[in-house]
Amino acid sequence: METEFEREKLEVEFFKACDGKKQGKDGAFGCAQSHIQIWRDIVKHGYENALILEDDVKLVSNFKTKLEELEEPHTWDILYLFRIGEIVGAQYNGFFDHGKGLSTAGYIISNNCAYRLHCLEYQDMGCAIDEFLTVKLKLNNFISKTKLVNLNINDTINSEIGFSPVRFLNRWALEHWTVWLFEKFGCFIFILLIIILIKRLNM
Repeated sequence: METEFEREKLEVEFFKACDGKKQGKDGAFGCAQSHIQIWRDIVKHGYENALILEDDVKLVSNFKTKLEELEEPHTWDILYLFRIGEIVGAQYNGFFDHGKGLSTAGYIISNNCAYRLHCLEYQDMGCAIDEFLTVKLKLNNFISKTKLVNLNINDTINSEIGFSPVRFLNRWALEHWTVWLFEKFGCFIFILLIIILIKRLNM
């Protein structure tokens, strides 16, 4: 990350991540607590908004320039800079779609949203942090039309949280991916995929 920030000439503040294992918890706990401590810092210092990047992202070339060129919505809670499992609503402007996605790899959070969230603890969420922000809460979120950060898929899969099937077999993840499938493939294809999945599970 130091190399990434140096290349893009970004002045940043590093936060020590919470190691869930040291507290007898899992990676989802550690990830959530890491973000919560940053939300609390935003509120403490009264920042208008803050860019939050996890430690396994890769910044696109000319990241700072492209970030500064974004025309932010009039009111917003979270601006996602990375797309995965995105559910897109109406196009807002040339830079953002109204919508949500499953990832906290790179996003900008407003002070109002950070204030709303900073008193939370992981046990208040009841699921992974990305599912909490996307599915459980009703936030005014937008997704950048241009992906400004990328993930190393191998690092992500091999992380404590990763993309293991178990992580997505809960109500909130299933709710999100059900809507995503419907949006991406339509009613008939969606039903076909569900039938195939049920048959495979019964084999």
